[in-house]
Amino acid sequence: MSDFDTTIFAARKHKAEEDWTTVQLLMVHEGPRDTICFHCQQLAEKYLKGFVLFHRGPLKRIHQRDELLTDCVEIDNALRDLADDVALLKEFYMPARYPDDYPEDATLEEAEAAVQAASRVRTRILAAVEQLQKAAAPAQ
Repeated sequence: MSDFDTTIFAARKHKAEEDWTTVQLLMVHEGPRDTICFHCQQLAEKYLKGFVLFHRGPLKRIHQRDELLTDCVEIDNALRDLADDVALLKEFYMPARYPDDYPEDATLEEAEAAVQAASRVRTRILAAVEQLQKAAAPAQ
């Protein structure tokens, strides 16, 4: 049995990349900034969970990205520098789906910051997984 669960990571990655595509399209077409920010935090959550599951860690059905990052850092300490990005994205989680519970509209600057933070989380997790897969691959 492999030390890594590539199948479950691929599934999480697929859904995270759908969020990334949504973010890119909304940014190009000046879509709703709240929705952009929401998909950015969703992307980060999926990648953080995916990284833990890739390492055969337990599935935590939580939405606390800071706790998920802690789990990731226990696996790969180099990911600790994503703490500011994860903290920023935490602001954009919407636990309710009713208009009275929505936060105030996000500014363009907040949306751009969320996209940058999500991009860094995405890039770092993908790079870490790719590096581990290459290291574990049999020499040809």
